[in-house]
Parts: sequence; structure tokens; C-alpha cells
Amino acid sequence: MKDIIILMLAFISLVGVGLFSGCNEAPSGNTGLNVNIAGAWHGTYHSNAGDGEWSWSINKTSTGSYTGLLTTTGPYSGQHVPITVTLSGDKITVGWVAVGVVFEGTVSGDSMSGTWRFQSGMDSGPWNGERGEVDITPHFQNNMQSDNESNGGENENNGTTNNYDTTNEVDMIGNQYIKDVEKDIKDTLIDVFGGAKRSTVVNQSGNFGVGYVVKRAPESNDVDNVANGMENKGYTTNAKTSEGMMVSKNVAGFGIVNVIMTINQGDQEITAVISTTST
Repeated sequence: MKDIIILMLAFISLVGVGLFSGCNEAPSGNTGLNVNIAGAWHGTYHSNAGDGEWSWSINKTSTGSYTGLLTTTGPYSGQHVPITVTLSGDKITVGWVAVGVVFEGTVSGDSMSGTWRFQSGMDSGPWNGERGEVDITPHFQNNMQSDNESNGGENENNGTTNNYDTTNEVDMIGNQYIKDVEKDIKDTLIDVFGGAKRSTVVNQSGNFGVGYVVKRAPESNDVDNVANGMENKGYTTNAKTSEGMMVSKNVAGFGIVNVIMTINQGDQEITAVISTTST
């Protein structure tokens, strides 16, 4: 669960609303001629919410198409997220479908650069990088350890499985505004799935990733059910796909709270990333 939290903690969590309008616009494939993008790459990105690092590993399939995994830190953080990759000449397009983020750029030897954007228009900015493997995962691991220590180790749940009955619930962290938002999420999941337990809680630079194990596996209509439940609690659905949603709420005295949730059919593990924007 810790490996996928972090939506998450998406380019936010790459945040925001992106999830979801037109999120299929970055198809997987390869029409590149003499450009080699297979392997590990890393770099930085800039956004209106701050800066972060990214790394991706791209694999070339036997059919000539590409697949890959993305990890990001900063305001929009994600870990080992599946990406679609398209190469046309020296032009690369990388899509993070689950949150509706697209990287577009140009490859030049062992470097690449371009711009990224949420397809919803919520945020965008430049990015650049170079070939090579850099492990940015410890940024998450160190943060999780810190959170666990601050809670007397109660957030460490080494025995967690995706079985609701055997999941030991961990405590929520953060200020009361964050805890109130998390309660809205959990209460909605309980209403939809008959039960929900927090299995992982991560604080990444003030953005909170929460992993849940729900009592039953999600079905095809449950993304809509969860979105409707959050709307009943005063949230606005900004974007939605079959894999999740982004909702937001203006909390008086605190700011705009964004919640990105990933919900996969048949998987009892659900992740949510809570981020804030001052008003």
C-alpha cells in the first residue's frame, strides 16, 4: 500500500483535478525513428504549487511500443505509477492516466525537456531531465518513518494485507482541518463499501496520503457512488474517470482542500491524497 500511496502524493498528489477530463489523450505507442528513450531517466518539474523531482523507467516492448513507471516528489507526488509513453521522432509524450497529467517534450541525446499539464487546466509548468537512475523513493520512506515515530510507531502496519478483517487501523495525523476532511473520506467509504480502515498514513510536505482497505471490492459504479457521497458532504467533483476522481472544498479559515482518490475495480485498497491551496 505504501508503494502506491502517493496520487499518489500525485503530482497532486501530480494534485489536482487532472484526473480526468480527456485522460486518454496520451496513448501508448512508438513512432520514433532513431531516438532511444528506453531505460531510466530523472529530473525536476516546476509548478504553481512548488517544485519537485521525477524519475521514470521506460521499457520497450517486443512490438516496439513503450510502457513505464513514474515516481515524483514535491507538491504532486506519486510512486511507481504506471505511465503511457508515445514517441514520434524526437517528441515524447508521457501520460499519467490516473490523474490526467501529460508530459510533453523533446528528446536530445541523453536529455529531454518540455512542459507538463493537468488536462483539466488546473496546473502546468516546465520540466527537464537526463538519462540515469536516481532513487528518489527514500524521500517517501524517510517521511513515513518520521510520521510513524511522531505517533509512537502506530502508523507502521507491517502485517497489512488487502483483507479488511485482518487490517489493523492506524491513526490519522495532521491538523484538525485535515482530520475533518479525512473523516469525510472515510465516512463516505464506509457508506459505500460497508466498512473502511486506514492502513497507511503519510505526510509529504504538508500533503497527506491515506491508504484504506474497504470491506468489499469496488464495482463498476462505485467511483460514482463515492463521488456522490463526497458531494453530499459539500465537495465539488472536478474530474472523474473509471479509476478515480478529484474533489475539492473551500474550507473556511483554511483554504481549498483537494482530494484525489484512486479506486480500482476488484481491489480492496483505495488511496486518497489530501492537499491544500491557500485562499
